Amino acid sequence: MAATPNLPQDYPIPNDTPYFFTFKNDYIFTEAMKDTKVLKGFLMCLTGIEEESIKNITVLPRHLNKDDPAQKLGILDCKLELNNDSIINIELQILCYPYWDSRSLFYISKMLTDQYREGPNGYSNIKRCIHVCILDFNYTDIEDDFYTVYRLRDDEYGLIYTNLLEIHVIQLKKRDAPGVRDKYPRLHRWTQLFSIKTRKELECMTEQDEYIKAAAQAMDDLNLDRDHREAAFYRFIQLMDEQTILAAQEEAKEATKRALEEADSYKEKAAIYKKEADNFKKEADNFKREADSFKKEADSFKKEADSFKKEATDLKEENNSLKKNFESAQTQLRSNLIIVLEQKFGALPDAALTIIHREIDMVKLNNWLTQAIFANSMVEFINGVPELTSAI
Repeated sequence: MAATPNLPQDYPIPNDTPYFFTFKNDYIFTEAMKDTKVLKGFLMCLTGIEEESIKNITVLPRHLNKDDPAQKLGILDCKLELNNDSIINIELQILCYPYWDSRSLFYISKMLTDQYREGPNGYSNIKRCIHVCILDFNYTDIEDDFYTVYRLRDDEYGLIYTNLLEIHVIQLKKRDAPGVRDKYPRLHRWTQLFSIKTRKELECMTEQDEYIKAAAQAMDDLNLDRDHREAAFYRFIQLMDEQTILAAQEEAKEATKRALEEADSYKEKAAIYKKEADNFKKEADNFKREADSFKKEADSFKKEADSFKKEATDLKEENNSLKKNFESAQTQLRSNLIIVLEQKFGALPDAALTIIHREIDMVKLNNWLTQAIFANSMVEFINGVPELTSAI
């Protein structure tokens, strides 16, 4: 492998630009695939076909035909025909464009339909189409689906509908997932050409098989060639610009989405507020009618309140009179009880007098008076009154 040259001062690539371009630069990748040995080795790795089975490889024009001026112009990274029976497109996609699945279907569908020619053998001469997508972003959420082959297949029995369409997807960001190296050893080695960062790493790859060695040599030669390196640099700048545009578009999309969501939210709120306003108007009319009714009732309540006030005053006076009469009756009943006891049995103990004076239950006082009248002694009376028995 040749040594890195000293670039002249007027070289157009800035000093802070990564000096070494790998296969992640689609210009470098496309140019390297023009080497028949590199292309053959990569096809053998992808298809599993042996070298002796490869009869011929024909590189085809990279532009897909346009059936209508309004159609998108498809430009492929590498398009070729293998053994006169298969057309293969290899496409490297670094940036995650929206609708990638639709885009890849468009490419492979055009590869199929471009083969049709009018006549009795228009369909019978259609060759197998293989679209290889090398992605530097995660197409699926599965952790280790580094390499996947999609075909038209029956859902129930798993039968292949046709072998004319195949889409191979390589997700470079899943290269280091657990088990990938053991499951896809050859493809894992090939994709190292996309992940290396220095020429020193590239030199180590010359110890691998002859096809990877040829690819590593082609990559190194392209990096050392002034014109190729300048073209790779401007492709690098173009990708950075596209990434900036995509980020701005995504940000604008999110901002538009948020604005639409807010507009829908405001619209819903406006409808709710209008409905509430209509309800408030109806309620206001009801409140006005009720207010008029309440005013009439209030006048009536005022008259009743005056009447209740007078009645309350009368009741209060009556209550005070009853209370005085009740307290007078209590006092008279206690006095009668004490007189009967003292006349029959002499002076009462202080504890008995205290209990009698504290008792306010007229029923008890009346029962105690009855017991005093019929008791034959003070002891008999005290034993008949539990409150006195426990205290004396």
